[in-house]
Amino acid sequence: MPPDFTNADLQNVTFSTGPGSPLAGAADLDITGLDLRNMTQYGSSFSVSELAQDGFAAGQFTTVTVESDGTIFARYSNGQTDPLGQVALAKFPSPHNLQPHGNNAWLETFDSGQPILGAPESGDFGGLQAGALEQSNVNISEQLVKMITAQRSYQANAKMISTQDAITQELMNATR
Repeated sequence: MPPDFTNADLQNVTFSTGPGSPLAGAADLDITGLDLRNMTQYGSSFSVSELAQDGFAAGQFTTVTVESDGTIFARYSNGQTDPLGQVALAKFPSPHNLQPHGNNAWLETFDSGQPILGAPESGDFGGLQAGALEQSNVNISEQLVKMITAQRSYQANAKMISTQDAITQELMNATR
């Protein structure tokens, strides 16, 4: 129930949260030292005299970008960006002693040493080039085998069509 503001002595006000109150179930709110005697209300229309925005318009996720220092950003349609994390790089004291594991993967060995982790563009770690593909990321042998397989399939299909065309031609000549 709202307090009774007709009382001239409003030093202590209690907002009851009992049954029937919009805040039913919450603890009562006690306000002490309230003095409303010097308040003034002017009888005029309400209007906004100042508008200050303290937030951003709603935005939808649009894309993820990676900066050269490895920071990964989520970008939104309202122009805002949110850093999600940072890519870590590893280097080895003796990288030529890493063990090949296939598909451009390498395993640490005793001779390669322990990995040294760091952020891109820090110390003697290199930077990142977002959206670029290095040749080392493509297994050329695997791609060549796939291309040869596709070429042989194409040739077999072409030979089948050629044979079928020859049989059809022979049938047409035989019926004349």
